[in-house]
Amino acid sequence: GSVEMIRFDMFLSRDVSSYKKSLMMNKKVHIVFIFLLLLLCASLFFLMKSDMLFTPDFGLSDAYHGNMSDKYHLSYSLKQNKLPFWTDVLQGGDPFLAGWQTGGLFGINVLVLKLFSFNHAYNLLIIINFFLLSVGFYLLLKEFGISPLVSFLISISFAFNGAVSLRLIHFSIIQTFSLCPLLFYTAIKFVHTQRKIFILLFPIILSQMIFAGFVQIVFMIIIGLLLFIFFYLKIERKYNIQKWYYSYGLLLGVIAIGILFAMPQILPSLELGGMIPRNLQLDYDTVTSF
Repeated sequence: GSVEMIRFDMFLSRDVSSYKKSLMMNKKVHIVFIFLLLLLCASLFFLMKSDMLFTPDFGLSDAYHGNMSDKYHLSYSLKQNKLPFWTDVLQGGDPFLAGWQTGGLFGINVLVLKLFSFNHAYNLLIIINFFLLSVGFYLLLKEFGISPLVSFLISISFAFNGAVSLRLIHFSIIQTFSLCPLLFYTAIKFVHTQRKIFILLFPIILSQMIFAGFVQIVFMIIIGLLLFIFFYLKIERKYNIQKWYYSYGLLLGVIAIGILFAMPQILPSLELGGMIPRNLQLDYDTVTSF
């Protein structure tokens, strides 16, 4: 009996050792593919860094008349170590940061627009959108057990598909959506591991999505995430209803915390929205004429 026990212990130790080696190997493979995604995006930046993206849009251009000019004013202010809460260069004066789509409190905007010249910064922000989309989707697929190579190929397809690459003129939409896969990834990781780091990351990512500027996208993503996690937990936690309630309740809690983190953007934007006589500018016939 003692001999058989020794043999079993030897087998078990070999099994654990091979499992750990397999995990380390997979981790290295994932790092390599994430580095390749970074390399791909970096090469795109060096191809387009001297040019500004400008594409005609409905009537005029959202890029030229909206997103690009907003980001230029934000860049100019940040280089003077100021946040443009108010500007006197638009109409008779305007609460600049209160505008939803200015992205003035979005951390990546603040860092990139302050450190780089505007044309390089604007293009770099576009490249960062591609990188966040591809890496976030790669991590999400990895969490579902998809092989690294397939995850790599699908994440590239997802990041550069026509719904994204042909709408770069709608900058704030793409920038907000770029964090969507990472938000889903942190939610799934929390469900799997219950680690506190993901409880912390989730509201930070959610608040940054709101700061990026297109709150309609955030609303739809939250609804989609709640529905997805609801059915996902039904499958994962069907054997333990208490864990299901705990996980889903905590998810609702961190969503509320993320919204609270974003209040510096939400409150002034709601106040400004209540003062805009939009119906005097855009009647139904004008809007539907496009």
